[in-house]
Amino acid sequence: MFIQSTNIYYTVGCMYQQLRNFKDTEFLLLPDIITSIYVINNDATCSIPLVVLACKDKLIRILKNGVLLCELEISSSPVTINRAHKSYPSNYLMYGTSEGYFGLFQVISENVTRIWEASSKFGTSEILSLEHYDMLNYDNNKNNSNDDDSENTEEILIVAFTSGRIELYKYDQHKYPLLMYETKVNYHLTSVMAGRFSNVNYPELLCITYTGLVFGLTTQPIRKETFFDQPDVMELQFMSKVDKLNEEISNLENQLQLMKLNQKQIEKEQIILIPLELDYKFYLNKDLSVYCLNIETQIPIDHILIQSNCPIDLFDIEENTAVSSSSECTKDDGNALLTTYRCQVNTTRFDIQFRTVEGHYGHVSVYVVPKINLSNMVTCKCIKLLIHPLSLHCLTHHIEDEPLKRYWNRLQLTGNFSLTEMHNWLSMCLPETPERPTLINSDTKQGDENDNRDCEESAQLFYKSIYLKSQLKCVYAKGYANLQSDNLSTIAILKDVLTKEATRKKIQLSINLDIQMDSIEYMLRMIDTKLVYLKELEKKVKLIKPITELISNEIQSINRNNGLFRQITPNDNPLPPDYLPLEYVQIWRDSNKLKQEFKYQSCQLNRYYECIVSLYIDKHRFQGKDVSYRKNDLFKLLENYNLDKLIEYFNQELSV
Repeated sequence: MFIQSTNIYYTVGCMYQQLRNFKDTEFLLLPDIITSIYVINNDATCSIPLVVLACKDKLIRILKNGVLLCELEISSSPVTINRAHKSYPSNYLMYGTSEGYFGLFQVISENVTRIWEASSKFGTSEILSLEHYDMLNYDNNKNNSNDDDSENTEEILIVAFTSGRIELYKYDQHKYPLLMYETKVNYHLTSVMAGRFSNVNYPELLCITYTGLVFGLTTQPIRKETFFDQPDVMELQFMSKVDKLNEEISNLENQLQLMKLNQKQIEKEQIILIPLELDYKFYLNKDLSVYCLNIETQIPIDHILIQSNCPIDLFDIEENTAVSSSSECTKDDGNALLTTYRCQVNTTRFDIQFRTVEGHYGHVSVYVVPKINLSNMVTCKCIKLLIHPLSLHCLTHHIEDEPLKRYWNRLQLTGNFSLTEMHNWLSMCLPETPERPTLINSDTKQGDENDNRDCEESAQLFYKSIYLKSQLKCVYAKGYANLQSDNLSTIAILKDVLTKEATRKKIQLSINLDIQMDSIEYMLRMIDTKLVYLKELEKKVKLIKPITELISNEIQSINRNNGLFRQITPNDNPLPPDYLPLEYVQIWRDSNKLKQEFKYQSCQLNRYYECIVSLYIDKHRFQGKDVSYRKNDLFKLLENYNLDKLIEYFNQELSV
């Protein structure tokens, strides 16, 4: 909600509305959920207020008189919009996204332009708030408030993240943010505000957490230098505050005991079950290609049960201290995974990471069980997560150009289905699908150039694979859908899922496939660069142990023969170059870095193998051949990877 004078601007879901003197003046229904709103008023370039909407479909939309004026595409879903630094005019705004990016953009006339975009180097957590405040104006400036018009103030950019991280940025001479301070609290933040609260002389940050904790971060120093015979005034003030807080806590504890006694007398003959209050965030980490689930509760967690009816691989997280145990699953019980995490004492936050396999879909149920408390019986909470068939795809708004020519495989569907029904089917197959279809005009259509169908109302969606970097184009209308991808496996998955859904709803589909065999080699060449890098990384990591042992043994031998003790450092060349080549010395020097990188990349190698095997099976499946028996031979070929031999293996003619 945004209020200016007698105007009220507010949003609900996908709906935007303006009230003037409590009467409707503007209304607009957008394709996806609106996450934030800001209004530009009294701008020199435009006398009419401009409404800026942050939408979940990775777009910032600018409205004028309730009509869409222009759009700005950003890398991830925007979640907050706020004013820019005071040195900028009012038509400059800042945005923060769900993946930790924040940037500056400008609205001019009928255009919107991004000035810069930055991100935190500490992770990809969702941004909670963006605020400018003079955090450096403190000590003996009691009468100097944070006045935007004051020339003596220097505003600092305060970026707060839901994960508990707070970062402060100053601007360089080019007005680009530079990190000057950061801190991390072990709480899920729900609100952060800058101001002067407990001491008017020092700027502070007031923070509120999901568990109800309220605390402050201050610029006030802990102590000041004093003469030997003078008491520390700040320490005395601090001790006085602590005594006062202890007294308040004691009074609250007494009140709590009285309330518990009264409640026990009332509830002697009945048991009241209290639902567990929790907050969670489920998102795809595009850097690691894994799904992350962050859970936080208001009371301690006893254990967490994870149940999945589709295959997923759980990752170990260093921060988690819980003890895990897995149960064997069979096809009869319908479970692909059943794992329990028993949490340590006073655990209120828990993180889960898992890897999905495209083509396999279903649900992951997470049961959060709180600690048993006889005075308050709190029930278990179930979080049900949908795993899409194309779970490693993300929404985009255009097709990216590549140096290599793309070969598009086409799947055309016709039948008695509506546009909304096809949109629902696609939303079941793909993540990040907008709530409503994105309708297009014929002049903005970017679908199949050979498609001359004259549809009164059609929609389009574009996706890219975060893993293989393949593209997917979806253009659909009532009774018609045209799906194109340069990855044959993507088309195979869509065909299987959509025909299954149509059969379940008793809708007859007419399917037309146009398979480009050249797309197979194109995808193999797309994978080649990354695969070669991972194979080389794997080779280096395997050499670390024997190289380290060789160096250690040779150094010990030299020390024994010479009667000396030589301590080597990473910058030294431990052995003569003619004995140990420099490339192996470099592996020894970078051993820690290589191990750390391989820790996150080791699973990626197997994932690429699985993608290549799926591509091989799908190619022959569309030709009516079952080549499952050749999977083992293909895996052996991939162990000794060579692109030319792999392409030759794919092109071998097989009998039916």
